Amino acid sequence: MNQLVLSLSYKVDGKSRKATDSVIDATVSVCTHTYDKIDESRDEGTCDQGRISLVVAGANRVSNNSGKGIDKDDWDSQWTVGENMFGEIIKRIGLERFSPISETGQPQLIANLLDHGKWSGENAPPDTCETAEVATGCLMMLKRKGYGSVNSARIVVPIELNDVKCPTEREARVNEVVGNTREIFESCWREGPLRNARISFDVVEIIS
Repeated sequence: MNQLVLSLSYKVDGKSRKATDSVIDATVSVCTHTYDKIDESRDEGTCDQGRISLVVAGANRVSNNSGKGIDKDDWDSQWTVGENMFGEIIKRIGLERFSPISETGQPQLIANLLDHGKWSGENAPPDTCETAEVATGCLMMLKRKGYGSVNSARIVVPIELNDVKCPTEREARVNEVVGNTREIFESCWREGPLRNARISFDVVEIIS
């Protein structure tokens, strides 16, 4: 059983500690839950060893100390936002769980960082273009690594809701974003190892 956990971490800019931690926590929770579920099924004899590919699509902008929120020393500030989030996610899951080859019979857990250049300003393309770029990049990464057919894909989607106050409107915004994101991923994943994957979404509501 092959499974994918994809975190769209690039959707947070790394300046807000609260937003950053929310995405990191959600990614860790989804990955850990997926790992434990496969492990339980394996113990029950209902599935094979299983392999989980964690892909963190992180912004490739360099972190700095001038932003409001996260303070970093000079060494940390040389890393990109995506690299910092990726490292923190791995640390919280537990480095001991990651191994190219599982010798214990437990699920094989592999992690990769997918660098993503998030645009800003007037020249920024529609969010749908960014999402399609990430979906395609993830597919190409799995192809290059010779990944087999994926059974399911859980996607962690941060959605900024600061400008939406009404709960009903927030729900409508979330449903709209998830619906659009699903269409994009299903379109981009029509072939290759992800063509038959069951796609589900774990929403992270970003509210300051």
